Amino acid sequence: MNGVELYLKFRQELDKICVPVILENLKCVEYIEHDGKTVGMVGGVLGYIDIVYVLPEYRRKGLAKKAVLEWYNKYQAPYENTRLHIINNNIPALNFWKSIFELWEVGHNEFDTLYEILRVKGDEE
Repeated sequence: MNGVELYLKFRQELDKICVPVILENLKCVEYIEHDGKTVGMVGGVLGYIDIVYVLPEYRRKGLAKKAVLEWYNKYQAPYENTRLHIINNNIPALNFWKSIFELWEVGHNEFDTLYEILRVKGDEE
């Protein structure tokens, strides 16, 4: 087993412990429904978007964008300084977020970049 395989095995075991705690602490969670099925989720806490996930077979249908905007308007719009991290080199994710929001880079490291949402694109300035 190589280093990547060992690390993935470690992450699987770690996720079994951490994911329930993470989900329990997300204060603002909405599930994405399509054709009567739960196909994804948007979640976070006030001031931070922690997760947006859609099952691969339901991607590129506009479900995530719609869910993110609904979630943002419900939980975040009244507050300032909503932030999110995007893994560096994840160009599809960066393009997704930039299609919805005007982002300002707060800081970065070799793994990811922290952005602040300045406004929803299309909103009047």
